Amino acid sequence: MNVLGLEIPISIPLMCAATVSGYVSGIGGPPLALLYRDASGPTIRSTLGVLFAVGIVATVVTRGAVGQVTALDLKLGAVLLAPVVLGTWLSRFLHDLIEGRGLRAAVLALSATAGIGLLLRATWP
Repeated sequence: MNVLGLEIPISIPLMCAATVSGYVSGIGGPPLALLYRDASGPTIRSTLGVLFAVGIVATVVTRGAVGQVTALDLKLGAVLLAPVVLGTWLSRFLHDLIEGRGLRAAVLALSATAGIGLLLRATWP
């Protein structure tokens, strides 16, 4: 990672900080995606996939343990399961289309959009 001309190597503490900041801010992936913005497609996809899976499981288990899983949560999960399965299946055929500069541009655009959304949510009356 290059910040102000300094090369900062990706490390486990840096990954943990990016993961925690993403979940605390409510935008999830953009801090991690920015950390890996110059990585190859397979590295980005596998790293984010594992960290999202771990984060989702931790969230569901924690919310379940404290009684915060509602019927609405279960209904939304059921409704969203089909698009997740479809997207996972389609990704097998499409992941080679977004690589290199296109992948970097997509990561930066999605991260910027999430950041703008977070700012709007924080400042909306």
